Amino acid sequence: MADETATFVLRAARLDARDALESLMDAVWRTRPGPTPTIQLVRDAEEGRTFPRAADTDANFEVLTRRLLDLRPDIHVVITPHDARSAAFAEAYASGRESVPERPPVRMWTNSEFYDFVDSMPPTLRPLEDYLRALAALLAPHRSEPGLALETFADLLLEARTSEPATTAPDEQNEVEQLLWHQISELPHLRFARKHWDYAAVKGSESRWYNASVDGFLERGAEGAWHGWGAEGEDLEYMPFLTWKELCSFLRSGQWYE
Repeated sequence: MADETATFVLRAARLDARDALESLMDAVWRTRPGPTPTIQLVRDAEEGRTFPRAADTDANFEVLTRRLLDLRPDIHVVITPHDARSAAFAEAYASGRESVPERPPVRMWTNSEFYDFVDSMPPTLRPLEDYLRALAALLAPHRSEPGLALETFADLLLEARTSEPATTAPDEQNEVEQLLWHQISELPHLRFARKHWDYAAVKGSESRWYNASVDGFLERGAEGAWHGWGAEGEDLEYMPFLTWKELCSFLRSGQWYE
């Protein structure tokens, strides 16, 4: 965000745009009464960390549009859409309509909503090894990035239920790929107790597997992420971007049952 005579420019393409808006509003509310600032929302960004896909930027533009229009009259709002469809969305939301025809609903990604998204994913009978191999293949194009947008990670978790599994591990791996392929290497050595195919253990390994199903893995991963990312009670903190370290936390939590 840039300050120019009480006008702040909010750039939807930036990963930190939502956090920047909330920080600004904290300052606005602390200094009341005072001049009412103007916030101008634009789509693109010339610098800083940005969303990897245009669709992620478009979704963030809509989330920010909703938030800004709800913040009136504490601020003046100027929406500068990049195309006619974004303009239609802004106009529709300002007039009280919840959505625009032919435009998919937008998820406002918080800790809570990510947890709910994973929890509501349809069950699958796909073996966990195939699922993790598919996730590894989907993560490979992002290897050189500092992490993932939360929306992107959620989409990959869903896509891995049916996408093509990777057959071999790459020669060069980042930290999340190293953990993922370590987990994959342990799966063939699972020992199942009482023929219960949801839980198992790895014999002779320092890493103990308790989840042997895709559904159990995702459930525990989401629960572990919820706590690891700092959500408490009604805390709906925005998580627009996940570092590889945070993704490792998700994978480790999914592996453990308790």
